[in-house]
Formats: sequence, C-alpha cells, structure tokens
Amino acid sequence: GGCAGCAVPIESETGPTMQRVCVDGPVFDARQVFAGIHTNTASTPRR
Repeated sequence: GGCAGCAVPIESETGPTMQRVCVDGPVFDARQVFAGIHTNTASTPRR
C-alpha cells in the first residue's frame, strides 16, 4: 500500500479524493469512480 501506484480518483461526500485499490478496494461504486463522465450510450469498440 505504500507505492500509491494503484490510486484512483473517487468522488466522496466531501469532494474528490484518491483511494488505493490495494487498500480501499478492489471494489468501488462505479458512480463514484466515473462521477465526471456522463454518457447516454455505451461506447463501441473502434476498429
């Protein structure tokens, strides 16, 4: 947990924060991880 190489941005009640997957995860609420991404359609793979 000391390297912080697995840190991901999470939207918390107090604002954006970084959480470590190896310590705080590995499961996070996707709405918190992708809080800034708003899309109406699923992405399609590019060829």
